[in-house]
Amino acid sequence: MQRPFLLAYLVLSLLFNSALGFPTALVPRGSSEGTSCNSIVNGCPNLDFNWHMNQQTIMQYTLDVTSVSWVQDNTYQITIHVKGKENIDLKYLWSLKIIGVTGPKGTVQLYGYNENTYLIDNPTDFTATFEVYATQDVNSCQVWMPNFQIQFEYLQGSAAQYASSWKWGTTSFDLSTGCNNYDNQGHSQTDFPGFYWNIDCDNNCGGTKSSTTTSTSTSESSTTTSSTSESSTTTSTTTSESSTSSSTTAPATPTTTSCSKEKPTPPHHDTTPCTKKKTTTSKTCTKKTTTPVPTPS
Repeated sequence: MQRPFLLAYLVLSLLFNSALGFPTALVPRGSSEGTSCNSIVNGCPNLDFNWHMNQQTIMQYTLDVTSVSWVQDNTYQITIHVKGKENIDLKYLWSLKIIGVTGPKGTVQLYGYNENTYLIDNPTDFTATFEVYATQDVNSCQVWMPNFQIQFEYLQGSAAQYASSWKWGTTSFDLSTGCNNYDNQGHSQTDFPGFYWNIDCDNNCGGTKSSTTTSTSTSESSTTTSSTSESSTTTSTTTSESSTSSSTTAPATPTTTSCSKEKPTPPHHDTTPCTKKKTTTSKTCTKKTTTPVPTPS
């Protein structure tokens, strides 16, 4: 009798956590279960990401993508690591969440009194794992992490009692990712870079497969060219035989044969009258053959 009650409890727990936005254990799906990407690349390492935080008097934070695994289609599970320049005690924090996520969940709550969520114990050194829908690059071998924001709220609600000892500038702010908003001096309006990786975490994407296909195509092209050359030779032989036949056999009716040859005709004796007109590029040869009058016997 205890088994149905236990099952009902587990189902209700999962539904309750999902409704509150709690991250749940993610089971990789698809034909490539849990395939990890070996190469995760910072898409804009030369931009100044401290500039925007300095303008807003926000203490500096950094973000790195530590792992990516392919779930299915364009869905990937990523893990990020966020670290602040200085340590801020948890007592100052009221809420911390990831918002604007292009993925199964648009918001990932990490800490919050109102949400009764306490998944981190340090707002200046934490990791978070969630799913995103990656965007395919112009180069079909790479996909980009979609941009999102991390929302910090210090000294709100009951945490306001510690305001007198606060010394880290702005207390409520959003920090965003992306490589697409900067000026001519490289000052980024975003706070963290964008990242990309191979599509489907295929570590051979764009590798030896493409080179092999190109070599095969080139070889086939060469073979086709040789066949064309043989065809030209056959045509020349046929033309020569046709000309000889016309010179030796009298046709039944008067005919006029006109021929144009790109290459000069080698010298030979020909009893047939031939008028040749020379031009800079070709020779025109006109042959006229008249049917002989039968001699009375």
